[in-house]
Amino acid sequence: MKTNTSVRNVPIIGWKVAHSYVRLADLSVIRFSPMSFRNTTYGIEDKALCHGHKHVASAPHLHCVCGFNAWDDEATSLRYMFAVQRVHEERLQTSSPELRERVANWTMLRVALFGHVIEGTLSATNIDDFGYRSSNQRVLDIFFEDRCAMCENKTTQLVALETESFSPFFAGDCRRLRPLCTMHLNETHITLDLATLEKRNNVKIHWGYPTSE
Repeated sequence: MKTNTSVRNVPIIGWKVAHSYVRLADLSVIRFSPMSFRNTTYGIEDKALCHGHKHVASAPHLHCVCGFNAWDDEATSLRYMFAVQRVHEERLQTSSPELRERVANWTMLRVALFGHVIEGTLSATNIDDFGYRSSNQRVLDIFFEDRCAMCENKTTQLVALETESFSPFFAGDCRRLRPLCTMHLNETHITLDLATLEKRNNVKIHWGYPTSE
């Protein structure tokens, strides 16, 4: 039960998994789409809105699932990501290149949660459990997989490319971010400079998912 609520002047550090993308209008501004509740997106620093029950002034609401969700450690976030991967494997009944491509689309985030914060279950052994929900969030670090989205080679470049998607937010001028190796780069890919992205978004970008070890 998520029953402990408080207003935090000092941010809580949380971890989460998301899809990341840019728009053609400005390829240096990164935005994110949640792994679930894909009818919404958020920026590097943002304020939560409830899209289900419209708790606009009070998100996160105690008796809702709105707000910015995050766990209290990177290991739990990784467990969630791999649990989703297993679901995809069961649906496909194989570890196909298509699955590999989807997994490599996922981005890990280290975030600062502040404002109105609801503290929930910290273990999050069930993928539906969350450590915290907050009214405000600031992305501090972005972690992209250090293996190519198309093979097992080491990542050499972050690219923005058009992909088919179940989310309407990736249609039109949206381009999803993907790590690729040199062998899978081609002239249709929009290559991105990490230093430019870090400076424009005021974040740290890393190759490889973090570990708690």
